Formats: sequence, C-alpha cells, structure tokens
Amino acid sequence: MPAHARNDVHPPRIRSDWYEQWVEETRVARPDRFAALLNAAPRGPEPSIFTATPTSRAPVPVARLIDADVFRAPADAGVLADEGPGIGAAEYTNGNFLSRGTLFRRFELPRSASLDVGPIVEETPGTFRRYFTKSRDGAAITHFVTDGMLFDALAAAQAGPVPSAGWMLDARVHEDYAGALLPRAVGYGAALLDYFFRGRLDVDLVDDGDGLRLVGTNASTDALDGGTLTLYADGDDGLRRLASESIAVGRAGPGDALPAVPVTGPAGAERFVAVYTGTLGEERPVGAFPGAVIGKVLGGARVEEVFLDGGDTPPRWKLRTPKGVFLLTPADGASPLTADDFEALRWGDGQDQLVGRSAFGPGRPNRVAAYAVPRLPSSIEIVAEDAPGGPVVTLRPIASFTLPQAGVSLDTTVSLDQTLEYRQQSVEYERTVVLQWTVPIPGVPGAYVPAGIEVASPRIRNLANRAVAFADTFAVVLDAAHYDLRQSPTEAATYSWRLTETSVTTAGHLIGVVRVDHAPPPFFRWPRVAQPLYGLDRTGEQIVRETCGPFACSPVTVPLMRSFPEGLLLWALVDFTAGRVLAKTAEDRITIGGRGVGEAPNWARPTQSPEPLVYRHTFERRQGNPDALDATTDLGWSGESLRTWDEEVFATRTELAQNFGGSATSSGGLRAELQGALRQLGFLQTVPGQGPTTAVFAFGDVGPTQMTLAVSTPASSPIPLAASLADAARARPPAGAERLVFIGAGIVPSQGELSGLLVWDAPEGPARGLLASPLGPEFARLVLGSATTELAVVNDLARAAGYVVPLEGTEPPRFVSDPDGLAFVRALAPRLLYDVRRERFTRLQLTPSGVVLEPTTLPLVLQGGPPGPLGDYHAISVP
Repeated sequence: MPAHARNDVHPPRIRSDWYEQWVEETRVARPDRFAALLNAAPRGPEPSIFTATPTSRAPVPVARLIDADVFRAPADAGVLADEGPGIGAAEYTNGNFLSRGTLFRRFELPRSASLDVGPIVEETPGTFRRYFTKSRDGAAITHFVTDGMLFDALAAAQAGPVPSAGWMLDARVHEDYAGALLPRAVGYGAALLDYFFRGRLDVDLVDDGDGLRLVGTNASTDALDGGTLTLYADGDDGLRRLASESIAVGRAGPGDALPAVPVTGPAGAERFVAVYTGTLGEERPVGAFPGAVIGKVLGGARVEEVFLDGGDTPPRWKLRTPKGVFLLTPADGASPLTADDFEALRWGDGQDQLVGRSAFGPGRPNRVAAYAVPRLPSSIEIVAEDAPGGPVVTLRPIASFTLPQAGVSLDTTVSLDQTLEYRQQSVEYERTVVLQWTVPIPGVPGAYVPAGIEVASPRIRNLANRAVAFADTFAVVLDAAHYDLRQSPTEAATYSWRLTETSVTTAGHLIGVVRVDHAPPPFFRWPRVAQPLYGLDRTGEQIVRETCGPFACSPVTVPLMRSFPEGLLLWALVDFTAGRVLAKTAEDRITIGGRGVGEAPNWARPTQSPEPLVYRHTFERRQGNPDALDATTDLGWSGESLRTWDEEVFATRTELAQNFGGSATSSGGLRAELQGALRQLGFLQTVPGQGPTTAVFAFGDVGPTQMTLAVSTPASSPIPLAASLADAARARPPAGAERLVFIGAGIVPSQGELSGLLVWDAPEGPARGLLASPLGPEFARLVLGSATTELAVVNDLARAAGYVVPLEGTEPPRFVSDPDGLAFVRALAPRLLYDVRRERFTRLQLTPSGVVLEPTTLPLVLQGGPPGPLGDYHAISVP
C-alpha cells in the first residue's frame, strides 16, 4: 500500500487514498478481475531474508520482511527492481510507487527524471489521456502516472520538472500498481506464515524393548539447539497432562535424530502432543521469551474394523473397536447380518457409515444398502445392547438400492466394424524317382537300380481364401444378465461388468466403482464361422483334415486386442441413488474398427508344425530295359514337413508371401486427460509397425535336388495401444472432487513392460501419472492396496515389496523393501499407515538397507487382537 509506506495520512471520510479506494471498488464491483490480480504468481522473498537485525526496536528476523535495510538512497535504486527478492515489502513499495499526497515530493524516489521521454496517449471515456512509463530506477511500470488538469499550464510556466500539482493517478495506473503489489503482498504474507510454522518434528511413540519412548528427527529446515523436548497426553476428561520429563536437546540439524524421551504415562491415552521449546535458527530464548515453540500431535485417531467372522455358522458380520466386538443387526431386521445378506461390507465416507453389497447376477438379490452406526452423544463410543450371542449394534438404515430389471445405463455405446481375412496355401511339386536297367556282369540277370531323382519346380496353390465382415453396435447397461460373465460366459454376450467397490457418501448416496470388460475370448463377438483346415489325400484331392471353431486353426492377427488389453473396456464411478454416472474412463461412444488377416498352417514356425506343409506327387520311371518299354508309375501324393535349411546347395527356390498382419483403429476408449497421464509415465500410445521379414526353409530330398522355400512376411502397420488401467480404487473419503486412483500397465521404449500409478480428480480435474516401476520376471503388475485422497499403498507382487505414494505435494514415492509387511498395511485417512497384523500405526523409517516399516504404539489395540481378522478398517477422530 504506497500511502502506508510513504507516510501519506488519509483519515477515513476526510481524505481517501486513491489506490486504496480503487482496490476496494474493484474487489466489490469486478470480483473476477480482482481475483485474477490476487491469484497471479506470488512474489515472495528468499529465505535468506530472515536474519536478525541490529535495530533494538525490531531485532527479530521477521522485521526484514518489512524493511531489510537495503534501500537507503537513490544510489540503491538497483535493489528496487522487481527481480530483487531480498528487499522488504515497505521499502520496495516506498521507492517504487507514488501515492496521492506524495506525487514526486517528500521522497527522492520515484522521481520524474525516471520517466520515459515520450508519453503513451490512450483513449479514456470522452477524451484522450497521456500516461508516462517508468522503466528505470526500480520496478518497470507501464502506466506509472498520468497528467493532471494543471499539467500543461505548469509545464509552460516554469522550467524544469512539473511539480506535484500537475500529476494524477487514475484507474489504469492503479491497475498496473496492483499488478505488481498484490502478488508481492501474497508472497510476503505466505513467507511470514511459513516462517512462523517452519518448525517441524518428525516424531512418534515406539516400544523397541526399552519401554515406551518418543523418538524421531528434526524435520525443520533450521537447526534446533539448546531447547527441551516434552510429551503431553490428553485425558478422557479433556485435560492435558505431562507424560514425560523435559529432555534437553543439543544441536540437531535438519534431519538429525532427537534424543529419545521416556514416556511416564498415562495409560490408555489416545492423543499426545510433543513440544519443543528453544532455539530454532535465529529464534532464540531471551528472558521470559521461550524462543521457538514447535508442536506435533500424535494419535488422536481410533481404528475400527468391520469383518466377516467365518467361525460362525452361518458367517456373521461383526464390528471391532478397542472396547469390544459387536454383532450388527439392521433396525428393520430380526437377526444379525450374515454372508447371505452381504458378500461385502465396508466403511463409507462418514465415520458412522457402513455399506453392504449382496451377491449380483441373474436370480441374485442385486442389492446395495447403507447403514449408520449409532454412537453415544458427543462421543465415538458405540451404542450396543447385550444379547445371547454377544453385544449387538442396531444399525440405522440410510439408503438402499436394488438393481432394476432394465439395469442402469452407463451412457456408453460400443460400435464394432471388423473384417477377418483367411487364406490357406499349399506348396506342391512333382518328384520322379528314376530306375535304370543294369546288367552288372554278362550272363547275370539284369535289374533296375536307382539312377537319380528329378524334381519339377514347385507351385503355390490356394486351398482357401475368404473374408468375413462383422459389424455390431451395443449399449453398455449395468444389468443382472451381464454381471461377471467370466464365471459363466455366454456366446451372445458382448460385454461383462462387475462391481469392484461400493461406498456411501456423507450425503447418503450409494456409489460404486464398476469395471466393464469385453466379452470372454476370442474378443467381443467374432464372426461365428467354422473354418476347415485343408489338405490333400493320396489321389491329390482336396480334403478337410480338421474343422475348427471360428478361425481357431489359423493364427489370425487380432490387432484390436492391443487397443483394449486385459479385456478392459472402461472403468466407471456410478451414483446408484441418483441413477447417473459420475465419471468414466471412456467417452460416450467407443468406436473399434479393424482388419485381421492370417494364414494356416502357421508358416511363421513351419518346422514345428505337426501337419504336412508341403505336398509332393511322386512318380517312378523305369527305363533302359531292352526287353521292355520305358514306363512311368504314379505312386500318389504324400505330405512332408519343412526343415531348417543348412545353407548347402539347392536345386530351386520358391517364394511364398504370407498374408499376415492387419490394422486397427479405435477412438473413445480413453479420455484425453487419462491418455495424458499415461504419456507422463512414458507408455507407448502406438505399437510401431515392423518391417518385412524373410525366412528360408528346406524341403525335398537331402542333397543336390533339395529345394528351399523363402517365406516372406509383409511389413505391419502401427497399432494403437491403450495402456491397461488394470486396477482402480476410489480414494476415500473424497475431499471435494471424486478422486480415482488407477494402476496403469504399458510398454515403455527400451524398458519393456512397466506399471505406474495414475490419479484422476474425476470428472473435471487433472489426471497425473506418479510413478513407473519395472516389472519382475513374472510380469506381475503392481496392485493397489488402499488409497486415501492423500496417500496410496501399492504392492509389487513380483518383488514382494511395494510403494507408499503421496498423492499431494512433491514428496516422491517411497519404495519399501519389507518382504511381507506392506501387504498388511492399509492407508487410512488422511495420511495414516495402519499395520493390520500388529493393529498399530506404522511409520516409514530410512535405514542403510532402504525404507522399512517401523510400528508405533498407537492407536489402542482392537478388542480380540492382535492379530485380528483382515476386514475393512477406518480411522475415526477422537474428540
């Protein structure tokens, strides 16, 4: 605020400040413009500005945010430039801007000599106005000052600079001022808050065999030195009491370990506060002033579990808390919930909500229902009643949904337009065995002996050549008939869907994560055409050697399979209560076209074919007998296999061109923002085509009459490749927009198959690819363990390890090499990691061998454990 920094008095209702008035009027009358100015990139100081000052009236480092004492005279004008972040906010404003009562007066800067020579003439309502630009002696401002009513008269009346009365500040000047001042106000305000809260403690309660202790490190950017570390505990009565002695802290730089603090009590506390007081950087204790104060709240959360007790007959759903194990009975039901009621039961978005899913499919209940867990007033304790089978919690109904006969539309249409081309070729040749009459010794009867083999040039003949076109269009509807057809595929089915996750929002809406796949193999509904595999009989007639299913005998290339790997068509988030789609990974229309071509037999691996690939017509010619005419006998047709060519001499070479390859087109299968996230992970969007190849094989008799067959494969076209979204989860509870987390798998050039994590704030928010991890030799993908809006646990099955991935901020994913621990860790809101075996929170600890999981002593252990059943867990805040 220039008037404030230039001692320009402007009492309210007596003499307003022009700039202050313009900012307030813009805030009220033009909120969009004001927001644009306020949301511009902030201009904050460098952290080095926070150093102690020599001024006794303002010795603390934060004083330099106002006045860093770097601008004292016009000679220091260089520090006033907008690129100078080491300057205080007040001195920057004082030396760079004018106010109503200080128009080139009282202060040496700004001065009229700093203005550009030629003014800018711009139209204003009803007239034209001259504006003067300041481009030196500090920050450059285009509309720095304008001429007043007396400007021309004063300029003509006297030589030298125009006095103060000749200048004015108007709306265009104020807007340029605000463009420089408001971002700096935001940046310096944020720096002040960051400075006061820069102290961080990374501590937790552990029991490593030496008793309960507070351990951790200094997570601040400044060193701690000469302070104390103390632990307090919150009791059930709301009072905070000492839980340890105060332990002295020597010098601990950023990341250094803090001294362990033995915990003395009280038992059963669920929330603790660790407090450091003392020196933090330049903040030091002086007299009654304690110096810096850093606090870290530990605990304050209780974990509860809902699980299916398989030891009961029938299995019954139960709730576990630190205070007991409870049966669950709906208010409108007569008996506790069992597996027959719900196949799955889990926590909803609200801390008191449960949602159950029955069995789905033809003739099944196809039902989702949500309930509220009753709690005591102003408490998190469960309301329960004693019963013969144990304490029972009576659940209050929230919402219920039964899949209608017509199903729920996903507003998605799939259009297929495909052609399959099939050809079968045979290689045929004539072979004549020559027998010559020979009388080896006079007087001894003669005989026919082999004299050689003659072969004719082979020929290629088409035994089959056909093309089958297929087109289909179908809508994707969530109905009972198409539910999870992997278990019971039907030939007429085009797609299959399943409900992978259910939840209930805090508003009481039942929602579910749905996966839709194309029908079971071969792929959608390929043409139902039986394709014979032909051969030749002994007479040379074409016969059927085998009758296959739809093109099953031929290696028909199906490039569309790469466009939709893993059978996936789309993921969707559906609001069953409202009957609408909240988000889906595909567009409203998925269009798939393609041409698949192939041949039988498999010429790509002809030496491995169990069937004959070459047919020869053999003759025997007897010649040279003076007592008989030369004669040729037809010995019939027979088959032979190709063999590896030894590159010895050959009689003839025959060329055989394969009809192999195909092309594919697809659109709408993946939204643009998700494609962008996959590109962030480096996944290929297209499989490049491969060049033509030729392989040479041998057939016929070994020796000089052997023949070769050169099998050529044409160049293939590029194929669109959509990396698979192999796993998905809804981050819970959502903070504003629905957040979906995906595991994507694809091909990265020069690295092969990789997996990565995608985060999508559906449906309007951004999508981000967060990590890419090489797969193990088994090519097992990463698997989502659990996810909140801020944290995801990802299991790497190939390496028996995994990742803890922050979903907010810039913190990188942490690879956890614990061979079995991460599989038992759940991410609970907002950033808690809970080990279900130990029933304790766990923290990531960096060791020489890598990041490992270190259990803490919080929260309270669930009744009946550890280790407890592996159900669904959530964290609830302790009031």
